[in-house]
Amino acid sequence: MTPPTVAPDSHTWQDTLAWAVSYALNPLILMSLVFFLPWSLARDGPSLMFAGIHLGALAALFAAYWAVLRIRGKELDLELNRRADRVLPLGMTIAGVAVVGLVMWRWQGIGSHVYTDVAAAACFAVFWAITTRWKVSLHSLAVSLVLSALFFLLDIGPAYLPLLLLLPLVVWARLHLRFHDLGQTLVGILIGVSMVFLFMWLMSVNPLNLTV
Repeated sequence: MTPPTVAPDSHTWQDTLAWAVSYALNPLILMSLVFFLPWSLARDGPSLMFAGIHLGALAALFAAYWAVLRIRGKELDLELNRRADRVLPLGMTIAGVAVVGLVMWRWQGIGSHVYTDVAAAACFAVFWAITTRWKVSLHSLAVSLVLSALFFLLDIGPAYLPLLLLLPLVVWARLHLRFHDLGQTLVGILIGVSMVFLFMWLMSVNPLNLTV
């Protein structure tokens, strides 16, 4: 059996730090940043609008998910620490990203926009499929995704080095709070890095013959 998690009101400094890291590196917020990737590469108006459209779509999905919970008589839990609680919101996110990606493809056909959606939907789908059987670390996925994008795509230079500490820090926090084992955090990291590599591959091969 999985050992009980450490309560948020625990008073040791390790417990307090672990909870602070988990809250500060919220995966829902970090993974939303992926939709600013095209703007980070191009710094143009259409890419900023792309991010805005996705944030609006995610807000609508969040509202719909909250409404479903209310209908079922359940409370909203942003941590999603129970594996079963992740299946529905992840499925809604995949569907939302896929629909918006299809609209962007038919509307503008800009490679960085469409391929961001393709990579995100594909990797979220893998995460969702694993989640139906096993609880992978969403925190590890989100942090590794952001760090991989900063290193491989944005080339932020020496400023990247201290940011690397966030990855072992979030792994330690999730292990300390007993939400995951080491394997679950490592699989999360692998999926996060894979999303960036899939985006890079799609941009280089351009299978949909889009403007890149």
